[in-house]
Amino acid sequence: MILQISSGQGPVECELAVRLLFEALQKEFYVHTFEIKSKNESRFCNGWSSVIFETSADLAFLERSQALNRKRALEKLELELKKRVSAEKSKLGEAAWNSSNGIVRGNPVRIYEGKNFKLIT
Repeated sequence: MILQISSGQGPVECELAVRLLFEALQKEFYVHTFEIKSKNESRFCNGWSSVIFETSADLAFLERSQALNRKRALEKLELELKKRVSAEKSKLGEAAWNSSNGIVRGNPVRIYEGKNFKLIT
């Protein structure tokens, strides 16, 4: 399996994290081989802006794509939007209930009678 770890356009701390993550993976999966194909050393710290390596370990669980990140973000946004819409509907329902309690009942303005629906008052 060939993998790349990159700091992207992140700050210097990200470059250090690239190197530290690579070293942590080597320690965690020490029974597997890790062969560095290429790496870009940081100009600012003791890190790497990018490393491409091949390993016999199955590290597929680490892979994330931009499309998957976008999908997850959209799912989170949709959930948050549903929560807000539900809260707003609840507020509107409560407001409607409270306003209906203010209606004066029992004082008819118009009265109709019979099958012909004749107006009396």
